[in-house]
Amino acid sequence: MTNWQKFKIKTVSLPDGTYRNMTDWIFFALDSYYTCSGGEINCFFCVDSYPFNTWQEGNYLEIDLDKIRHYEKRHVFDDTNVIRKFGEIDIRNNSNLPSITRNQTLAIGREIDALIDQSGGRNEYEAKIHVDPDNKVNGYSIVGRRSK
Repeated sequence: MTNWQKFKIKTVSLPDGTYRNMTDWIFFALDSYYTCSGGEINCFFCVDSYPFNTWQEGNYLEIDLDKIRHYEKRHVFDDTNVIRKFGEIDIRNNSNLPSITRNQTLAIGREIDALIDQSGGRNEYEAKIHVDPDNKVNGYSIVGRRSK
């Protein structure tokens, strides 16, 4: 059973070593409290990797209150089964679908933005990720069409 509750990120402390010698995990402070095995708390720790290193102050998260109550206050989360960005489901943990990196996603987005600017906003664009039979990403294409 899952019991997801929405929280807002108030503070993000990145792994720069200035907070309790933090070097490989990220500290998140939230706008309200939840219960874990150590009591009430309004913060948590995650590994410094995707998707956690893309979360920013002001983003909304979901925490599964039924699952997190079994974890200690200082637990460092490394998957999105307990904590995830609001409205997102991490399908990588649940299937054999391929994924692309954040940098690849940003590059495609920048290319689409440039094409939109170049067309003066008259065209809209769609990116398609190409996957081979072994479920590996082997490229992408961008399709354009006139806006309505």
